[in-house]
Amino acid sequence: MNQQHPLHNVERLSEMLDMLDDLHSAASEDSAYEFSGMTRQELLGFLREVIYTAQETMTEIQRQRRAQKPMLRLVNNIEKVG
Repeated sequence: MNQQHPLHNVERLSEMLDMLDDLHSAASEDSAYEFSGMTRQELLGFLREVIYTAQETMTEIQRQRRAQKPMLRLVNNIEKVG
């Protein structure tokens, strides 16, 4: 995985969201295909892949959080014989 400074990654994620917002604006103006340079099928496939990847990322983050919850359990105090 590419290790970069966290602020750089925040900027990249922000740029990605801005790009999706621009694409949404273009779609609202019926110019998404000109904006993206993709056909309708290519663009829909691309957006499905973005959605799938985002959902999988969220699943992994949630799974990691569950795995990190500390488990506390009571144990009996057993006297050492010795």
